[in-house]
Amino acid sequence: LLGLCASRLLARDPAAVALDSSRPGRHLRGSLLPGVLTIVFLVGVLAFTWPPVAVWNANRAALLQTRADFDPSLTPEEQSAMRSESDALFQQALAIDPTSVPINRRYGLLLLEEDRFAAAIPHLELAYQAAPDHIAGRKGLGLAYLWNGDLARAAATLGGMPGIIVELQGLAWQEYNDYHYYATAFYTYQLINQLAPGDGFTQEMLLTLQRRLAE
Repeated sequence: LLGLCASRLLARDPAAVALDSSRPGRHLRGSLLPGVLTIVFLVGVLAFTWPPVAVWNANRAALLQTRADFDPSLTPEEQSAMRSESDALFQQALAIDPTSVPINRRYGLLLLEEDRFAAAIPHLELAYQAAPDHIAGRKGLGLAYLWNGDLARAAATLGGMPGIIVELQGLAWQEYNDYHYYATAFYTYQLINQLAPGDGFTQEMLLTLQRRLAE
C-alpha cells in the first residue's frame, strides 16, 4: 500500500533512505586559520545538541536498518543488533530535535514496518499534521491506525485517497494469503467494507477471517 509498510509491504530503495542534509565542504587557507579554534569550540558545544546532528543520527539509523533488511551475509543475531542500534539512533535524533518532521516520519514508518503500530502513531501524527499532503506519511498513519484496530481514524485518514480501495484490496489479500496475518487482514477487509460496501468477495473474506480468528 505504501511502498513503505512493514517488511511484508515495503521494498525500500537504499539510495533513497537517507534524509536530506547539507554538508558544505570547507577549504581552510592561511587567512582562515584563526577561525579554526572557534570552529573546534563550537563543534564541541553543539555536537550533541545541534539539529544537523539529529539528521546525521537519523541517516545512520536508516542505513543500518536498510543493511539489516537487505544484507544476506548477516546472521539473524547481527540483523537484530543492527535494528536495535538503528532504533537507538532514531531515539537519540529525536531527543535532539523532537519536532523534526522527516525524522518523526521515518521513525514512525520504521516502527510500522516492525508491527509496532501503537508506538508508530504519535510520530506519524506529528509528521502528518505538519505535512498533510505527504502521501507516504498519510498512508503510513492510516495503516498504523488500521492495524492498531482504530477503524474510524483509519477511514478518516485513508478515505478519499485516489486508488485507495484497490491498494487496500491487494494489501488485505497479501496479509491473509501470503503472510497469514489474520488480524490485520480482518481489519483491512473491515475498512474496505466500510469505504466500499456491498462487495461480495469482501463479505466472504470477512466471514472466512472470523472463522480463522475463532479457531
